[in-house]
Order: sequence, then C-alpha cells, then structure tokens
Amino acid sequence: MNTTNNISKPYYPDFPESISEGDGAIIGDIAYVGLGKAEDRLYALNLKKPTQWKKLPNCIGGKRSQPVIEAVADKLYVFGGLAENSAGITEILTDVFVYDTTSQIWEKIPTYIPFAVIQFILLVV
Repeated sequence: MNTTNNISKPYYPDFPESISEGDGAIIGDIAYVGLGKAEDRLYALNLKKPTQWKKLPNCIGGKRSQPVIEAVADKLYVFGGLAENSAGITEILTDVFVYDTTSQIWEKIPTYIPFAVIQFILLVV
C-alpha cells in the first residue's frame, strides 16, 4: 500500500499499453480490460494481488472499438462495437463472442445482435 497524507491506498500497476474506446468487467477478484485502442488484446489484473497485468489470448473477433464487455459467471461476453472493413469504412458490428476465463478459450456465439450495440452500460443480474 502507498501512503500519502496518512491515507492508505492500494497500488495498481500501469496498464501495459494506451487504451481508450475499450471496455472491461470484473469477475470475482479479477478485472478484465481491453479491446478499443488495444485492438484485439485483453488483459487481466488480480485486484487482491495487483502485481502486474496479464495478457490473455486475443479476441477471435478481431479489432473493435467501443464494444460492450459483460461478465456472467466465469465468462466474458463481447457484444458488437465498431471496426473498419477492408475498404476503410467503419461498420457497426453485430456479432457476439465469449471468453471462458477458466479454460481461456474464445468462442463465437452463433447469433447476432438485431440492433447496434456501441459502448453502453449493460447490467446483467
């Protein structure tokens, strides 16, 4: 713990790269953050022992900005976002991917989002 002005606060390591337009979620004591300017990369940090960010397998959905990442049980779901196509035109993505934090395997969910999903707050209870 670092102390400044007699206030104790936890130390968190710097994020391994510059990031914006990504998203994140927490499962138990682990924070998951990535995508956006981190392209297809995702990282995890144990909040109880925050020594360093761990790079996880890349999202098989490719580079995307402004996705929605939501945690359900031990899985992270990645919904939509924006990506440039081969012509350099930004497209709205309607795909869904899931990352199993236990097996560390990505899968594409055989469905699509029938509406645009670009970085909003989604609460799953």
